[in-house]
Amino acid sequence: MDSIFKKWWFYAIIISVIVIISISIVFFVILLGDNYEEERLTTSSNGDGSREERQNNFEEDPIEEERDGLIGRRAYVALSRFEEAAARQAESERENGNAERIEPERIYLDDLLTVATIEIPRTGIHYPILERGTADGLELAVAVMWPNHAMDRINESGNVVIMGHNFRNDRFFSNNDRLQLGDRIYITDFRGRRVGYTIYLIFETTPEDTSYIIRDTEGETEITLSTCTNGSSRRLIIQARAE
Repeated sequence: MDSIFKKWWFYAIIISVIVIISISIVFFVILLGDNYEEERLTTSSNGDGSREERQNNFEEDPIEEERDGLIGRRAYVALSRFEEAAARQAESERENGNAERIEPERIYLDDLLTVATIEIPRTGIHYPILERGTADGLELAVAVMWPNHAMDRINESGNVVIMGHNFRNDRFFSNNDRLQLGDRIYITDFRGRRVGYTIYLIFETTPEDTSYIIRDTEGETEITLSTCTNGSSRRLIIQARAE
């Protein structure tokens, strides 16, 4: 009987140790995941292309999960950092002139490069513009549809197409159907140039139509906004020209 009792007690101790170790491992993995998520919110790149992770200090600069109900926390961090970097870039170019090409500071939203910001006063939006659209990226911000590698093409002559979701909830391009001829859209590029565009054409088209993407602007600097209509069966296109 004593032998059985001792054997049961031995097994109980072994099982208890295994349970404690398992719980500790799970807790460590969860903690490590939380730390990694905070560190990857936004990253920047030095001029030589190397990536430098920038951890956000939410105690010193608290940012709620949603800001004004329109922009998520990660997008707001990228937006703020891009505009700060653009201001520094503008100051550097004023000081250095055209003596040498200054490499821009690169701001990332998750793994997507932020190339500009967009403001539309009538609909009240203010978002980072991502270099390309992905399923995950378009859940956070708007993105360039055309051309590829648009960082140097924004606020320059030609057409830049910006796409965004219509979630019918005031976010992204959900309220583009409220825009009117003559309304203004503001684009800030990585050089810190904030250019105003005036809407001159609004129309709907089919998802197969690409004529509004690659088009001759006759030397004018233009943007095109593309989103779904409320029924998702057509595309709402907004074209605007730099003032």
